[in-house]
Amino acid sequence: MKMDDYKRFATEGYRVYVPNISIACTLLGFHDNKLKVLLLRWKGLDKWSLPGGFMKQDEDADEGAARILKERTGLDVYLQQYHTYTSLNRFTIDEPSQKKFKDTFGMEVLKGHWYDKRVIGIGYYGLAEYAKVTRIELDMITIDSRWWPVDDIPENMLFNHHEMIGGAMKALQRDVAHEPVCLKLLPSKFTMAELQCLYESILGYSLDRGNFRKKMMNAGILKDMGESTTRKAHKTPHLYSFDVRAYKKALQSGIIFKLQ
Repeated sequence: MKMDDYKRFATEGYRVYVPNISIACTLLGFHDNKLKVLLLRWKGLDKWSLPGGFMKQDEDADEGAARILKERTGLDVYLQQYHTYTSLNRFTIDEPSQKKFKDTFGMEVLKGHWYDKRVIGIGYYGLAEYAKVTRIELDMITIDSRWWPVDDIPENMLFNHHEMIGGAMKALQRDVAHEPVCLKLLPSKFTMAELQCLYESILGYSLDRGNFRKKMMNAGILKDMGESTTRKAHKTPHLYSFDVRAYKKALQSGIIFKLQ
């Protein structure tokens, strides 16, 4: 959402955006062996939200989701639509927050206003290599951004975004068997331990180290780069990369992801 100021958006936004359809993007990155989600903190409110906004009048949902994350990160992000949320009151703002909103922006969220009516929410999850997200663009209503571990999301979330993150994670667990999830989240070179940590973060349970390594190597989707990390350790771990053609072929069968 890029308009000159909040008041212009509040009074004229319906000309640019579809009033009753919003998009929320659960953007995920993998950092410090943890799966993390990007959240934005709103001005005047001690509350966080997913990157999102209303769909424009001249775009479809996929175009809208891509635009939203492009504006935030400057990147073309891998995206999957996973669910549509239709709860009657999912977009409401409680009265104390409305007062803070008025104090911050000088305008009330009036009952019956175009952006205070029932809003259908379209959920997307996006996957990005964490190191490539070098800047987060804030806008007229956001004051801060932060990556949060998916298992440590703040309680003070706006709208139903806590529920939407949970839905995105369930979709990711389903899609890891047939979408290039790890290819999009990992850097070009990674250790076996990092690959296992990523799978465990997605699946939500631990995997046997020896069994995981054996299945990954037998699947033929990894290339040993003949290099080691520069980290100081008793055993310096080897670096691997994906054989992209073999990986995509394996995704079609899903058999390599039966890890337990």
